[in-house]
Amino acid sequence: MKKIILALLIMFSFSACTDLIFEKPKKNVNNVIAYPSPAKDGYVNFKNLTATATISIYTVVGDLVDRFNTVGAVVTWYYGNIASGVYIAIIEGDDGSKESIKFAILG
Repeated sequence: MKKIILALLIMFSFSACTDLIFEKPKKNVNNVIAYPSPAKDGYVNFKNLTATATISIYTVVGDLVDRFNTVGAVVTWYYGNIASGVYIAIIEGDDGSKESIKFAILG
């Protein structure tokens, strides 16, 4: 009985990983999410992107922090050593759609 339960756990774990790896690009960026928020481990994930997109990260006063191009529906931004606070991401999809989202970083 224990072997069956172990096999089910392995299958579930693999399935959860492949959902992120094989996520299909979206048609527009209207449903992009940033997680975790608040972030505290040095990275923020962006999910529900178009096949290619540009993400610009700004402070709440409008200073550009970073800008990068993405490939794929999910991307991870490693922010390094920046101040705790609220940030705004402007996402521009390859279809011309735009979305802005807020997320927080805790130092």
